[in-house]
Amino acid sequence: MKRLLETALAAIPDVEYAEVRLQRRRSFRVRFSGREIEDVGPSRHLAGSVRVRAGGAWGFSAFHDPAGIAERAREAAANARRIGRAGVRLAP
Repeated sequence: MKRLLETALAAIPDVEYAEVRLQRRRSFRVRFSGREIEDVGPSRHLAGSVRVRAGGAWGFSAFHDPAGIAERAREAAANARRIGRAGVRLAP
């Protein structure tokens, strides 16, 4: 996991700030069809998000597959740069 996180941060070296959040969830499932049990077993899920500040703006991207974390980091940085170039105007 540490290697994936280092890879994600290395993919966006020119940002002002970056954070990666991971959430690991374990559960137990029981599936029924009418009165019959179809499936019983554990379930694991790992997901997260990347938040980046670049060009004076924030970008965000979420992922459900940790293998794509570097791409999501680049996407968050690109989103931030797009917003930074366009400028942000808040409502009065």
